[in-house]
Amino acid sequence: MNRARGSDRSPHTDARLLVAGAALTAGGAMIASAGVGLAAFAAAAAGRRLMRRLEEPARERAADTLRRTREASRAGRDAWRTAGDEPCS
Repeated sequence: MNRARGSDRSPHTDARLLVAGAALTAGGAMIASAGVGLAAFAAAAAGRRLMRRLEEPARERAADTLRRTREASRAGRDAWRTAGDEPCS
């Protein structure tokens, strides 16, 4: 039985494809690892910034929030009164 020359497959072709696939997979894994590392670093940095910001005692934060709430309430009340004195256009 004669085989056509084009249909003869050598194992070297498959081995080369396997090596190329393994190399691409290894490269992709390295890039993915670098991305995970950068994301972890960014998350850790954001956590540190948040903790530094939260170092203000809870009592001071509550007092500041209450002060801002009272000021906003007073401004709203004054705006309501001022708007009630003027005729609608």
